[in-house]
Amino acid sequence: MEDTAGVELLDAADASWLDRNWMWISAALGVVTTLFLFTFNQRSFPNLTKRRWYGILLSCVYAVHQVEEHGCDIFGRYYMFVPIFNKSVASKIGVEVTVRATTYINLIAIWLSFPVCTYLSTPENMHMPVAISWGTAVVNGLVGHLVPLWNEYIPGAFQSAFMVPFGLYVLLVVFKGIGLIRGLVIPLVTGVVFHLVALISPFIFFPTTGGELGRAGGELTIPAFQILGGIVIPLVVSFLTKKALSSEKQS
Repeated sequence: MEDTAGVELLDAADASWLDRNWMWISAALGVVTTLFLFTFNQRSFPNLTKRRWYGILLSCVYAVHQVEEHGCDIFGRYYMFVPIFNKSVASKIGVEVTVRATTYINLIAIWLSFPVCTYLSTPENMHMPVAISWGTAVVNGLVGHLVPLWNEYIPGAFQSAFMVPFGLYVLLVVFKGIGLIRGLVIPLVTGVVFHLVALISPFIFFPTTGGELGRAGGELTIPAFQILGGIVIPLVVSFLTKKALSSEKQS
């Protein structure tokens, strides 16, 4: 594949300024948020507990992932994840990711779903929405980037080599107090569910093919699937887990 495949894909899609530059916007948000996390006054933000802190940090960590994926990979190529993914992975499962869909997925998942899950994480639900968000990131980095290294480099793999073990540390250490099943297994399983619901389902049930109208129609369903997989399902899983724990204590 030519090193210019990403640029050619953007040009062929007549991509907007946002489609071409959202990863740099995400990176800027990540830098600002990181500075806040390491300089804020705890007394001014008493609700920013340790687990919520790690929930916010996830968006910053993933912003770095996005830069390698879609901004500049380790070979200095721009926007190469989508053409490589479509050729190597998407073709095998019968879907094709578009430029606009990529923009929706990355901005909504990282800067809407993760922060909302962090905000809605409380001691009552054991901060499980944050744990599930980290589980999603671990699954993405491991299955989507590190495992394929046996055959080829997919942009985002270098950062994943650090994000995956760090994510496992968060799940095993920061969430140690809620048990191995709730702190590790359930977040990882729900992370797999996120990818099936938010990343694969919209392209299977609403194909982004069939001309300009068909592509636009399919793409417009993606935000709904992102919210379903990234916010609704984590909250439902957290609620059911809390309910199951209450039943265990009563019995």
